[in-house]
Amino acid sequence: RFQHSLIVIETALAVVLRRQVIPKMDALGAQLQSATDYVTAIPGFRKTHVTAILINIGQLAIIVWTLIAFSK
Repeated sequence: RFQHSLIVIETALAVVLRRQVIPKMDALGAQLQSATDYVTAIPGFRKTHVTAILINIGQLAIIVWTLIAFSK
C-alpha cells in the first residue's frame, strides 16, 4: 500500500539524516568553533543545515500524510 511506502521513505530519510547529514554538521560545527577555520566552514554548514531542514520538512509531511491516511 501507499502508506507503507511512505513509512519506508520516512525510515530512509531518518537513516540518511542520522548517518550522513548530522555527522557532517558536527564536523563543520567543530570547524566553526576553531579560531582559524570558521570562515571556510560557514558556507558548508549553511548548506548542510538547509539540507537537514528540508529533510525534516519532508519527514514531517510524510508523518502528517500517513496519519491522515491511516485515520480514514
